[in-house]
Amino acid sequence: RSRFPPSRRRTPASRTWRTSERSKGVLELLQKNRDMTFGEVKLTIMIEDPRDVERKRLLGIEDPDELTRDDLADALVEVNEGRIPENRDTLRLLAKEMAEWPDVDVKIESQKGKGFFGRSVYAKATDTGIDPVAAAKRLNIDWDSAADI
Repeated sequence: RSRFPPSRRRTPASRTWRTSERSKGVLELLQKNRDMTFGEVKLTIMIEDPRDVERKRLLGIEDPDELTRDDLADALVEVNEGRIPENRDTLRLLAKEMAEWPDVDVKIESQKGKGFFGRSVYAKATDTGIDPVAAAKRLNIDWDSAADI
């Protein structure tokens, strides 16, 4: 018998749900703090570490039942949609990878408010001194055409 009341017992289903929620929480932090879209997070999860690939190739490790990066990406999609993935091992590995994401709590300053002609190296090197948006307003044409003038 458990010494905890039924409401406080940890069942496999509640552990699985908490694991799923932790992954979803990290995903939300990445979207908020890093300004990453879901597609960017999914793509990052899908990228396999080349060192692992090389190590497996050198050691001749080929396990057809091994979890793939695509399995992790599919689990991420399910977690994002609020469902719990069928394969609990995939969910655990996804939660582990999401928890190990570096500096997830650090807010990165967004570049979205900098404007189209921000001071990038290319913009500094090719600055003509003419703002296409201002030129378009003066000439009363669209600014793509003003850039050609």
